Amino acid sequence: RHPVDQRRGPPVSRATLFLLVVLAAEVVGCALVVAARLRPAPPAPPDADLSLLDPATADEIRAASAACKTAADWRTLGERYMAVGYFAEAERCHRTACDLAPRDPALARQWGFALERLGRLDEADAAYRRATASQSTVSHQA
Repeated sequence: RHPVDQRRGPPVSRATLFLLVVLAAEVVGCALVVAARLRPAPPAPPDADLSLLDPATADEIRAASAACKTAADWRTLGERYMAVGYFAEAERCHRTACDLAPRDPALARQWGFALERLGRLDEADAAYRRATASQSTVSHQA
């Protein structure tokens, strides 16, 4: 017999193979849970004083704020804040949307617009450049 053949143990039973597969699945599952817990939580939406707004508009903003999970949700909240002149809150929302979807040129443009409303022109210019660069990347990938 060849020395390599002698090192082989008994064949693996189906039960042992099944247990190995279950163990591997548990390891992967645990790794996913740990990764999810280590991921930083998104920031809380801005808490603006809505007392000067009409109740229906304030309710729309509160509902949009409660629904903030995705980049699109953050953009919606930012647009609502922009519409009523809460530019600092809108900027924060659009920045968070860009953080969640950094390659979306529309979000970068919205962030630039909010920065512009605040008079932060250098930062607005950088956001507009980011939007243009993202748009070029998206166009080249299509």
